[in-house]
Amino acid sequence: MNWLEEHLATCSLSEEAESYALSRGARPETIREFGLVSWEPLPEPAPDEVFIKRYGERGEWIEDWLICPLTIPLGNILGFEARKLEEKKITQFKIMPRALWNPIWIGCHRSMGKIWGGCTIWVGEGQFDVYALEWAAPPEDAVLGSLRAKLTPAHVDFLRRASLRGCRVKLVWDEDESGRKGVEGWTDDTGKDHWGALKQLKRVGVECEDTRYTGGGDPGEIWDQGGAEAVIATFR
Repeated sequence: MNWLEEHLATCSLSEEAESYALSRGARPETIREFGLVSWEPLPEPAPDEVFIKRYGERGEWIEDWLICPLTIPLGNILGFEARKLEEKKITQFKIMPRALWNPIWIGCHRSMGKIWGGCTIWVGEGQFDVYALEWAAPPEDAVLGSLRAKLTPAHVDFLRRASLRGCRVKLVWDEDESGRKGVEGWTDDTGKDHWGALKQLKRVGVECEDTRYTGGGDPGEIWDQGGAEAVIATFR
């Protein structure tokens, strides 16, 4: 267990943060399984220079922010996504160098039973997209968050191995420029082609599809506008 994992185990979730997560579509069981907490300053300075530079010696600059742990498939915590409740301010932190070669997902560890049994994996971006998509995804499916509209080599390899167990992938990234580029790929000003997730996954044999939608820029926005009813109508 690393220092971050040990500290998050001592933090609790404030009523304000819990209410906020529920209002954004998170179910009570999801809050528990994800390990959402409110950041409490460390009892002593963090042993990570990058953390200190971003958040202060004890993380005092993100005190009371909503923390969503970022886990690898085995369940180990290698980072977090933090959100300030009063305004839309988000930051992510990952413990290096282990985070470079591990596939970090939102919501992965709790879905491993479904994934290794063979299921459809819905891949959104952020945690609030995951909360929304869980209302539309059948209970036998898994919903993961990739953090952004891009797959790392570790993500691709994880999904490749999952496909060997019978899994297929639904990409449900944001309906904006970065989301579309992430799915379809693009060509830069020098003429260099950048592969999108569809091509990356199909190249290694993963059955995948691009899930387009209207009614909001991302699944979380659709939830904000109409709740579970709107999400279900959009994605089922």
